[in-house]
Amino acid sequence: MKLKNFVVSSLVLAVSTFSAHAQTSNFSFGVTTVHLSEGFVSALGSLHVTPSPLGTSGLRDGAIDFPIIEGEFDPANLKAEIIHSGGLRLAAGGTTVDLRHFIIDTTGAKPVITGFVVLDGNVVGRLTLFDLQIKASDVGWESKSVLVLKNVGVTLDSGAAATLNSVFHITALKGGLDIGVADLIGALTN
Repeated sequence: MKLKNFVVSSLVLAVSTFSAHAQTSNFSFGVTTVHLSEGFVSALGSLHVTPSPLGTSGLRDGAIDFPIIEGEFDPANLKAEIIHSGGLRLAAGGTTVDLRHFIIDTTGAKPVITGFVVLDGNVVGRLTLFDLQIKASDVGWESKSVLVLKNVGVTLDSGAAATLNSVFHITALKGGLDIGVADLIGALTN
């Protein structure tokens, strides 16, 4: 009887511990930082495209920050939609492309980052910009309410490459171009 009670108590504790992380949670704040690859920075430089941060984003030492303003995360299946403020401006000659309000979306067939795209002040729309390579080992917890993602691979989506090539009248950008790695830390509430 004592062994049975011990096993039941252990199972209840294990289930309640898992349940603390098994509910869909809302992001209250946080930041995603993309550490830009040297290859990407060099490619932009050779094309005379200058990146600069927009709004609440900051660019320093080859990394750009995007504050998390809201979103939802389900730890049971790693599905999430994480909405950011700020953005990135790409400028060359008289052309500017603003990539704003990034959303990390892991609910589809593959994890992606979409962005609201504005070309020379005119709205283009929300497009898939980057593909993400997220492994379960990239996901961790700083505490029971702080989600951490480390070393998530970020590559240029083929559709975004074609659009940017067209806008800047180049052919150099290809889908799969290594943009860098992303780290995320976000506070969650139930």
